[in-house]
Amino acid sequence: MPKHKRKHFIPESIKKFIDAIPKNASVIINCGHIDSPEIKADELSISTFENGVEIARYLKETGYKKIRLTILINDMYEFDKNPKEARKALAKRRKEYKKTGVYDLFPEIYKNILKKHNFTGEMWPQLLIQKTESGIKFAAKQAIEKSGYFTKVLIKNEEGIGYQLQGEVVPLTSKIGSPLCRMITGILYHDLEKKGATHIIHLYDIRHECSTRRGILTSRELFGGKSEHLVFFYSKINPKIKIIKQNV
Repeated sequence: MPKHKRKHFIPESIKKFIDAIPKNASVIINCGHIDSPEIKADELSISTFENGVEIARYLKETGYKKIRLTILINDMYEFDKNPKEARKALAKRRKEYKKTGVYDLFPEIYKNILKKHNFTGEMWPQLLIQKTESGIKFAAKQAIEKSGYFTKVLIKNEEGIGYQLQGEVVPLTSKIGSPLCRMITGILYHDLEKKGATHIIHLYDIRHECSTRRGILTSRELFGGKSEHLVFFYSKINPKIKIIKQNV
């Protein structure tokens, strides 16, 4: 008897672009971003994560070999409340992630979605790339301090640190040296390229449009990024979720 093929629920607005990715590509799906004071996944975060997992399953079942998921969680709210305890928690999470692929901030509903799509726990250390905003922010600060790390010369002025592009200075930090969103996301996407990504699929709440777009541009302009980025923004228009393809 012929083998039954499971139905996939990837939105058609996304699927037609996914189908165009070469079979030998190394694909990382950036989805499920959590950014709330409670550090909890909301409806759009859950939708982007479920679509991301469904895309990963679809790619796996159609012959793609290199597929991973990355999830960025904003843990800076913990640092705002109690920096000392937050640093302890970060160190503990790094150890937990290396061992299991997840840590305490990773939502139970995300684990259930993974299991539903046949990505079981023993697969998570290889499948998942977990990122915290505090960890990326620290990496961004380190990168700025290194000379010769970027493809462009950094400029320091009264507004902070940036680089010159088309006659203007593009800011990377605040006046006190704290990395801006474009630098944080730029470092993230650069790191995904270092992990081998040739194609990065972004499934994000439209509230993060600017940081996503600017991060992609920063990864290209500062690090010489070559990955192809497929960007889809989600917005809630009751009772439906609208998905918008964005060229960057």
